[in-house]
Amino acid sequence: MTADHRDIILIGYSGHALVIFEILTSQGFQPVAYMAPKSEENRYLNLPYWGWEQDQNSISRLMENGYFVAIGNNKIREQVSHYVYDMIHFHPVKAIARSAHISPSSQIDPGCVVGAGAIIQPGCSVGIGSIINTGAQIDHECQIHKFVHIGPGSVLCGNVSIGDGTFIGAGSTIIPGVTIGRRAIVGAGSVVLHDVPDGVKIAGNPARILP
Repeated sequence: MTADHRDIILIGYSGHALVIFEILTSQGFQPVAYMAPKSEENRYLNLPYWGWEQDQNSISRLMENGYFVAIGNNKIREQVSHYVYDMIHFHPVKAIARSAHISPSSQIDPGCVVGAGAIIQPGCSVGIGSIINTGAQIDHECQIHKFVHIGPGSVLCGNVSIGDGTFIGAGSTIIPGVTIGRRAIVGAGSVVLHDVPDGVKIAGNPARILP
């Protein structure tokens, strides 16, 4: 595959894939097929099924096209992304909505989604395979690690750090300087005032650890 290849295979075919399809087409990419463990129906998409990404024939097709892992679940997206990269040794494209604002001084890694109306301010980094969903606001110098999901309408104030695989629910607010660990879950609408350890679930205003 050449670096400027515009034909894209979607890996995944859920509602999240529908969003990715529209973002990629707005960027000038052409989704040509999808892959999944089995053939699925999506009434809003009309793409041919090209098998499961773990089948040898499907792997050969991935090597001839660009691809994007269009899976919303952080853990599954990470597993599939690692598998595909190990097999074909090149990264997915980025899906950046035309209405998103990204500071030129911020770094967005391959396989990331930046949704419609999202804002990423100066000095930020967004790790591979992360989702910055619709209308999320990421303020200056935030560090978002790999395979994170920042939910729609969430606000990360300055100098926030989000660990690998963490999920931030829709409409949450993280105050400046907070560090949230790896594979944590922040419930929708939470207001996070303090650092959060690895692997915990928190929710509320102010957010507290759930049993």
